[in-house]
Amino acid sequence: AGARLHHVERHRLHSAEGAGLLRALLLALCVLLGATAARAAALPADLADYFTRYQAAWNEGRMGDLETFWDTSDPAPLYQAEEEMRAATDWAGVRDYWTRTGAMNERIIVRYSNFRMKQVSPTEVMVLFDMRWDLKLKTLPRPIGGENRTVASLRKTPAGWRMHAWVEAPLAPITYVRNLYMNSVPPETAAELSRPRAAPTPPAR
Repeated sequence: AGARLHHVERHRLHSAEGAGLLRALLLALCVLLGATAARAAALPADLADYFTRYQAAWNEGRMGDLETFWDTSDPAPLYQAEEEMRAATDWAGVRDYWTRTGAMNERIIVRYSNFRMKQVSPTEVMVLFDMRWDLKLKTLPRPIGGENRTVASLRKTPAGWRMHAWVEAPLAPITYVRNLYMNSVPPETAAELSRPRAAPTPPAR
């Protein structure tokens, strides 16, 4: 009995410590998110121009120009595309991804929007934005498309802003499928469903 009581007491103490640690982590996360939100800002003109030009390079199929937007002096770039199981973590991997993508695509159109920026240091920024992509693969008869949240990390170099990390974060499948169902309702039907149902007409006697 004494051993069992000791075990129960130890379990209670560990549970209390765990709960306290969880509360501390949640508090820290809230503080971090609050600080991040406070520092988030719209893009300055030079960064807005940078993303406009990077988008144009993709849309015009200039795959060989993409590297010019990156800081190639960084020995360890990071590139996580949504369709890739693993991130590219060196220049050989990043270049291979661009080459394979260019070879598979007949045409691609990307659109970047809803930019939010976090200033990490005077020469480092992280930019969060939405990316809409639509493409025609050489192997499919019809175009396909989708949406991503994307995070890019950039640093200010003597040549201007250059990326060193890019991560695409699509919605979880359950959320994505739910949004597909929600967006499939025609606007006029959604408006009709939002109105109270009319009182039923009484049957004729």
